[in-house]
Amino acid sequence: MTTNKGDIMVFLAGCLWGSTGLFVNIFNPYGLGSTEISLIKSLGGGIILLLGLMIFGRDLIRIKLKDAWIFACVGLVSLLLHNICYMKTIELTSMAAAAVLLYTSPIFVSLMFFFCYKEKFTARKVLALAITFAGCFLVSGILGGGTKLTTTGILAGIGASAAYASYTLFSRFALDRGYKPMTIILYAFLLSGIGTIPLANFQKFAGAFASGGVKLGLIALSFLCISCLSPYVLYTYGLEKTKAWKAAIISSSELIAAAVYGLIFLSQGISVLTFIGILLIVSAVILMNLPQKGEKH
Repeated sequence: MTTNKGDIMVFLAGCLWGSTGLFVNIFNPYGLGSTEISLIKSLGGGIILLLGLMIFGRDLIRIKLKDAWIFACVGLVSLLLHNICYMKTIELTSMAAAAVLLYTSPIFVSLMFFFCYKEKFTARKVLALAITFAGCFLVSGILGGGTKLTTTGILAGIGASAAYASYTLFSRFALDRGYKPMTIILYAFLLSGIGTIPLANFQKFAGAFASGGVKLGLIALSFLCISCLSPYVLYTYGLEKTKAWKAAIISSSELIAAAVYGLIFLSQGISVLTFIGILLIVSAVILMNLPQKGEKH
């Protein structure tokens, strides 16, 4: 089995993304909803990156006007639209259904790269995609019952998945034009954060930070570093070294990590179906990395 540095970076990114649920559980008692948490993530992360690059890497802030559309798409489609659609999916269905619909994203990544980069569908790729989706389906817990599905909810979930997948495509466009991952992440976070401002309830912010004070500020900073900036940096750098469809599947480690974190920190049990789902996702990752004659890794 062959594994490159890009695969490891993407895997670690998924593990860090999986910690998001832990922070949401901490934020909710302070009265912060999903929109306010998204604003902390996007605008807060963008400001930190901007300040850091102004000090240590001003060249990374510059982009060409002709490429501005790529960065607009990364921020407004890949992050902002994804957040809006994903929150709407949870509202109309459930967190379990939203997770399953979101992890159809490797299929969208494969389709996008088929049309834009002529990356072929091999038998191994199709099998890996199918195994990954089955694994995500089981890990999500949707079979536990009580999940309502509506046409609007399903469409919102598919929209969230497609927007999520587009981050990989637009990032590849930017990387191919010579931009560094930090430049991509900077504009993704800043533009998404600016787009989230009209949607956020600032009265909730005022109340939350009035009661939480410095403690809540430190929690928000930890959230930005652990669940937001670090995974996007790892994932985007990983895209430089691995195939896009592989990255999309390997990032499913997010669901595995979320289940493990829930067990360790929130005393949430792991069912037999969840365990089988984890094994399926791991099997898909192993399948992708098995050497195959005539296929480049």
